[in-house]
Order: sequence, then C-alpha cells, then structure tokens
Amino acid sequence: MKKLITTITFFVAFLSFSFVSSAQTAADSANVTFQVDMNGVSSSFTTPEVNGSFNNWCGNCWAMSDNDSDNVWQVTGKVLKNTAHEFKFAADNWTIQENLFSGDPCVVSNFGYTNRTLNVSSDTTLGVVCWESCDPCGSGPSAFNVTFQVDMNGVSGFSIPEVNGTFNNWCGSCWAMTDADGDNIWEFTTLLAPGTYDFKYSADNWSIQENLDTTLSCVNWVLDSNLAAGYAANRFVEVISSDVTLDVVPWGSCAIANVPGCTDQNANNYNSSATSDDGSCTYDVTFTVDMNCSGLTVGSVFATGPSDGWSCGSYALTDSDGDGIWEGTFNLPAGSFEYIYCADGWAHSEAADLLAYGTNSGDWSCTPVTDYWSFANRQITVGNTTINDTWGQCSACIPNIPGCTDSTATNYDPNATVDDGSCSYPSTSSTLI
Repeated sequence: MKKLITTITFFVAFLSFSFVSSAQTAADSANVTFQVDMNGVSSSFTTPEVNGSFNNWCGNCWAMSDNDSDNVWQVTGKVLKNTAHEFKFAADNWTIQENLFSGDPCVVSNFGYTNRTLNVSSDTTLGVVCWESCDPCGSGPSAFNVTFQVDMNGVSGFSIPEVNGTFNNWCGSCWAMTDADGDNIWEFTTLLAPGTYDFKYSADNWSIQENLDTTLSCVNWVLDSNLAAGYAANRFVEVISSDVTLDVVPWGSCAIANVPGCTDQNANNYNSSATSDDGSCTYDVTFTVDMNCSGLTVGSVFATGPSDGWSCGSYALTDSDGDGIWEGTFNLPAGSFEYIYCADGWAHSEAADLLAYGTNSGDWSCTPVTDYWSFANRQITVGNTTINDTWGQCSACIPNIPGCTDSTATNYDPNATVDDGSCSYPSTSSTLI
C-alpha cells in the first residue's frame, strides 16, 4: 500500500510540474513571423527555411511558404521573449544557406560564425529582407569590400597573421590573412557595413598581437580596468559608402610601410601594394620591321643590341603571313632600348644601310645613337607600344611597283610607284571627209 501511495504522489507531482512548465513556456513565448525575399538568388532551391538557436538549427523543421508566388517566403514560429537569439535563412535542409556579412547591423559574429540577431518582447512580424542582406531587395549595397594589409617584415615567431576587431567579436584566427606573393605583406578582404570599427593585427590565434602606442594617429584607446595595462588601444577603420583598401602598415605602427615595387598600372608586373617605384617595371614592346624594300630574302630576323650583347639571337621576329613584315613582342624593362636588326645570324645587318640613309637624307630620327660617320643605332623608350620600322631607313617602305603613273593615261595604275614607260593615251588625230 505504501508503494502505491508513493507512485500516485509522484504521478501527481509530475503532472503539476508539466502543467506549470507548459504555462510558463507559453507566457514567455512570442509568435514571430520571418520573411525573406528570394528574388535574385542564383542558387537552385525548392523551399527556404529558418534555422536558429530557438529551434536548435534543425534544418527544414521551420519550412517557409510562398502562398502568393511572389518569391517572398514566410513562416511563423514561437521563440522565447527577451532572449538573445541567432538565426539565418537556409533552404532544402541546409543545401544552401546565407553567407552573411560580418559587421552588418542585423548580424553578430561569434566563434567564426555570422548570424542574424533577434530579441523580441511580444508577437512580431519581421520586415521582408533580401537573402544575405539586412535590407529589402533593391535598396543598394549594405556592405563594402574592406582590404586590410600589414607588413610583417622584421616580425619573428609567427605563422599566420589575422585581423581581430569589433566586426568579428575578436574571434582569434577566424579572419586569417594570406601572403600570395611571398613578400611578407599579408592581406585579408571582407565585406563590412557602413560604420566605424576598432581592430588590431594578431597572429596564430592571439599567440602574439600588436602593442599599439596610444599616441599614434591611427589608434583609438579607451580605459579598461579588466586589462593589465588599464586601457585598450586598437586601430580603427571607417566604412562610408564605397570599398576601402587600407594602407600597408608595419606591425605595431601607423606609418605607411615603404614597399618597393612597380607602381605603374600599365606595366606587366604592377604591384598594387608598392608605395615606392623601384624601377622594376616591365612592358610588352612589339617590334615590326618591313623587309620589302631591303632587297633581301632571309630566313630569320632578330632585333639585337647592348641588352643581349649584340648576339643576333635573343629577340627573334617571325613573318607568319609571309607579307615581308616581321614581328615579335618582348617583355622589356623600363628605360631606353638600343638596337638594330640583323638577319640569318649576322649574314645581313642594317647597320651600314642606316648610316648611309642618315648621311644621304639627313634624317637621323630613328637612329639617335650615332657618331654620324661610323655607326647609327635605333633607340626607343620602353612602354606598352608597337614599333613600326623599315629595314635600313627611317621612312616607310615604298616598294618599286612598275607601271603607268600618269593619271591621264588610259592604262593608269594607281598602285604603281615607278613609271615603266608603258602609258598609252587616247588617239587625238581626226580624219577629214
């Protein structure tokens, strides 16, 4: 009998607990309607869903519906009031999910994850937002690309630098930087909403971090009794309405790092990180030489000069279409390039022809490197350009084309350059009857 009474007492207590718990949960919950605009989503999907801390990120248990087929999807669910929740939109049981921008006003980043935030005190219908945005579709960009750059030359004892700040909840190594060209200048690019953010550079999940001087112009500092120093000193960045690329700065300093390299955007080896030009720029130069007036039949043509030790073998030109105009494109360093043309391994050279042309015509425009009696060499200023030369002369090649050059003749040939005496004319005699 005692055992039966105990069992009944436990059962009644359990029912009382269940009733009280259910009543408390209902009183503390609010109905929230979620809405997402899927217009413009390029990934294939069938049914969007809401996943969050309130449903244990369950996948498709909170599937959304689109009753009017406008591709704006809705679902209503219960969440605890006055509680900080995180959530995001996904589709087809996590087949696709939002990639939210850390720093947007509607999100929070924790442990490397960025989710939407929610905290309600009563039944609520959330506004329609665009997939992966805090705003309605068509309202313009809600975030902009921000590129961070730090010069780690002179810093030892690290593997991978990282960016930590208010935008990622000082998450450690979740925003790891990269050094694609191996110059020890590390970069990281992310999307941030307009606003001002504090940050600093660290490495290897806070194994080392910058020790910033509060007097530096790039530093914000605030009193913080929880820190050993009594204050926090961090860099800051302001995002307004466009993409931002921060200057390359040395670790622990605001001074713009001196990064030597090619600063000409038109060069082949332009370095966007370079702050001072070191003369290393290179350019594609295309050489063409018209051989049609040379009187030569050649199998190979080269440009040659001091840069290749007058080898007549480094800068090879080709005539793939057989029109007598030989061509070659070469990557050359900035500056002056002195050269002449040779053919068939120095069997032929335009050196004597150039000297004779300048002497006879007085035109040295294409041969500025000359002593006017023993040599006359070509020279150009290197840039992305095409050079049109004629073998042995500065003027264009006008080949000898025999024919009638008199436009009043009946057999006038407009292509003829040399009159060969073949012109004929209408008869001017008359016959009297």
